[in-house]
Amino acid sequence: MKFRRHGKPPREDEPIPFAEEQGDVEMTPRRGIARRGVGSSGSAAEPPSRRAAARRRPLRDILIVALIGVVGFLVAWMVLAPVSIWQDEGTVPRVIGMGLTEARTELTTEGYRVTVADGDAHISAPRGEVYWQDPPPGTTAPPGTSVTVTASTGLLQVPTPDVVGLDQVQAERVIIASGLKVGARDSVTDRTEVGGVVLGTRPSAGMARSVGASVDLIVNGAAR
Repeated sequence: MKFRRHGKPPREDEPIPFAEEQGDVEMTPRRGIARRGVGSSGSAAEPPSRRAAARRRPLRDILIVALIGVVGFLVAWMVLAPVSIWQDEGTVPRVIGMGLTEARTELTTEGYRVTVADGDAHISAPRGEVYWQDPPPGTTAPPGTSVTVTASTGLLQVPTPDVVGLDQVQAERVIIASGLKVGARDSVTDRTEVGGVVLGTRPSAGMARSVGASVDLIVNGAAR
């Protein structure tokens, strides 16, 4: 658009009056019109708030990914874990040496589940006494953990060894080695046999005895 003005033309350093009246544009001397808020390159300057938002966007994305990971972990734990993650851990009590009923009561009172395994004869635990547990006593485990206990089916039995005809000292060694102990020593005179040898035992050879039980010897008291 061209403006015509009567009279003396403006000097080079004098701005056009129309631009002053409108307030929308301003004219630099003989160099054209420049819009307000526009740089010399012709591109609009980016507001500071937009630049700050652009800087915060990567941090926001990282936080969202981390939150999703934490939520996924908690969900998987609650589904797959055998017990709740919110329970406090306890200590497994000792039930070895207790009867099976007493051991079961002790464990369930502490919040543990009880599993009874098949037992065997034991060298010292009588029938029904717990001689093994898993986890062991004192183990840290949360309530709800399964504790396996094994009870004895009775004392281990061993046969009475045959020591008839052996010297008394040798016979006693054989009895002790079999897991039994020597009981009374009775003397009987039999001149047809060598003196000092074992003539018999109580119980007789082959009879089952609990480990640690005693075996009496009948020894020939005749002179050697």
